[in-house]
Amino acid sequence: MVDEYRTWLRNGLLVRHDSKKNYEDHYKKKMAVFDNGVKFNFGITTVNDKNWFYMLSMDGQLWNDEHIDVIFYYFQKKGKYDKRNNFSFTTVDCLFKQRIDVVHHAYRNVKTQTNVANEEQVLIEYVKGHRLIANVPWHTFDNVLIPVNIQEENHWLLVLLSFKDRRLYVYSSYQSAGHNTVVRNEIKKLATLLPHFLHLAGFYVNQKA
Repeated sequence: MVDEYRTWLRNGLLVRHDSKKNYEDHYKKKMAVFDNGVKFNFGITTVNDKNWFYMLSMDGQLWNDEHIDVIFYYFQKKGKYDKRNNFSFTTVDCLFKQRIDVVHHAYRNVKTQTNVANEEQVLIEYVKGHRLIANVPWHTFDNVLIPVNIQEENHWLLVLLSFKDRRLYVYSSYQSAGHNTVVRNEIKKLATLLPHFLHLAGFYVNQKA
């Protein structure tokens, strides 16, 4: 099956498909769009272009938010429905960290005129389990998986919020002095705001109940 997928993925590729920077189409003319209007439905998005799979599967390609969201959506379903797993977890999407960034910026800049009431309410909805497809209230699980994009480094990392340990664990495939500083600054935003929104969402009360 994997071999068939690789053959399908390479069918119609441009000769110099991997040398084009910031160029979306890696396939010959009309070879990227599926025949007869076929689409892949991944629950939270539909795909009808092989370039999406190219970016997902080929070396050296950067995954975008949609790739990460699809992967974490299926992680979320696994955490919700697979009771054989001793690791109790749920997930968020890429927008979660972006909303944290917006609120954090507004909180730090008290003179700003930006109204973040909507962003605050959305973050509360994440915790209550009202925001995403197949979402669940956070107090019913032990961990939350959070994707974080370090834009300065073009790098994705995983943050694990552990309620039992009351810690944020950071998993990254790359380390350097400068990179670690950037990562630390991003994680501080989560460390600062997560307890606040857990409280606003009634997490601690529900967890004890």
